[in-house]
Amino acid sequence: MLIAKYRDEVYLFMDGYNKDFKKLNAKHLMTWKLIEKYSKEKFKRFNLGGMTNPTINNEKYKGLNEFKLSFNARCVEYIGDLELITNQTLYNLYRNSKPIRYILKRDK
Repeated sequence: MLIAKYRDEVYLFMDGYNKDFKKLNAKHLMTWKLIEKYSKEKFKRFNLGGMTNPTINNEKYKGLNEFKLSFNARCVEYIGDLELITNQTLYNLYRNSKPIRYILKRDK
């Protein structure tokens, strides 16, 4: 597991497992031990990383969502991608050129 500690929060950035030992659920134990260890060091929050929208029935990620929520977690939803337009003229030129870019791409 790749983690970072900042102020009173522990961030889990990356984890993995050996597929040969998947049935042993070692990742569950590692995550629990991580929470246990840093709780003793007075960290208050543990960011287990992203998950899919829990209100949408997505079979592919259902296990991931259930795993993260099984630690009595609270799901915080962030807004999606935003665009900060710094040059309105160039932005409009690019946005309005989509039909032309499509034709040029199709002719290749």
